[in-house]
Amino acid sequence: MAITKAQRRIEQMAALAAEQREYEKRVKAATKRAAFARCEAVEQLYELLGVSEEPTTPRVVVRDGTRSTTEVSSDRDESKRAARLVAAVDEVLVDHERLRAALAEASGSTEGALAAVADEGLEYRS
Repeated sequence: MAITKAQRRIEQMAALAAEQREYEKRVKAATKRAAFARCEAVEQLYELLGVSEEPTTPRVVVRDGTRSTTEVSSDRDESKRAARLVAAVDEVLVDHERLRAALAEASGSTEGALAAVADEGLEYRS
């Protein structure tokens, strides 16, 4: 008996769900073992690539008749900042690939390589 499209989709969805569960399991295990090292690496990347925190918003809080102002982040779990970090790393990798391609086309001469880099809109830093 032939497998229907619906059955194929169900199998695909089950495989994707199993893959997602495995990924979440690896992430959970990594947070137990390597959380500090990974956080430290990400903090260094934030600083290196200039990815700043999301701005905070002042909120007025009234407790026991006393008004006070507190700062509240719009990105408590840092998902927005992390997405900006991934975009910044992606941009660096794209620039790197463009630079490699430009240098490969330069046919080995220093002047040609620097001209190719300039043509790509990239800057050469020694």
